Amino acid sequence: MKKQNILNRIHLDTSTDYLEDGKIYIYPCAYEAHKTAAPDTRCMQGSMMVLEDGTARFKPYHCGQRGSRYAVAYSTDFGCVRTTKKDIIVTFRYPKRFGPHLTSQALDEEADDIYDFLNSKKGGNVWS
Repeated sequence: MKKQNILNRIHLDTSTDYLEDGKIYIYPCAYEAHKTAAPDTRCMQGSMMVLEDGTARFKPYHCGQRGSRYAVAYSTDFGCVRTTKKDIIVTFRYPKRFGPHLTSQALDEEADDIYDFLNSKKGGNVWS
């Protein structure tokens, strides 16, 4: 069983303080002290919704749990072709010490390599 599923099943009765500046403090009730949702202090990003009856729901964002957003399809010395589910992203990075003339020469060579790679994969489905 995953850790996230276990955390979703912990229910606590709480005391909630709503401050005028928008801050919300949530404390577990005294008789719920034996239950813990987190072993130590941590900051979680998410969205909180306060319903009309005064109950509040917090939904944490799922940051970094799905792995990398990009998959590297092809890379050269200074260029990289990355893919997402919808996009193909081509990036080039050159050090400043190259200067404009050497950078333009290297860009031409890298762009030709990446263009040849993309043309070789035109018929097949390499992006999945």
